[in-house]
Order: sequence, then structure tokens, then C-alpha cells
Amino acid sequence: GGAIGFTAAIGCFGPFVVGVALSSMSAVAWFWICTVFCIVCSIICWIRYARPGAPCPG
Repeated sequence: GGAIGFTAAIGCFGPFVVGVALSSMSAVAWFWICTVFCIVCSIICWIRYARPGAPCPG
């Protein structure tokens, strides 16, 4: 329940944040920010769920 609610709350702000960010910075800068964010999220997910001996294996 909590993860789905959190994801929905963040997801509803997505179009607003993307629009504001693209109007306030270059598309290249936005691309790199998104790339770094996705890499950081992937590392966190791997540490928490996918690695051997993870605290919350999925």
C-alpha cells in the first residue's frame, strides 16, 4: 500500500517538474540530470533488493 501511494504521489508531479525544468535549463542539462538520477536509483535498488545478501530480497 505505502509504496504504491508514494509512487502515485511522485508520478502526478512528473509532468509539472519536467515542464518547469525544461523551461529553466537546457535540454542537455536536463538529460544529464535524468541520467544521473536513473543511475543512482538503479544502484539503490540493486543494493536493497537484488544483490546477494540484500536486506529485502525480491
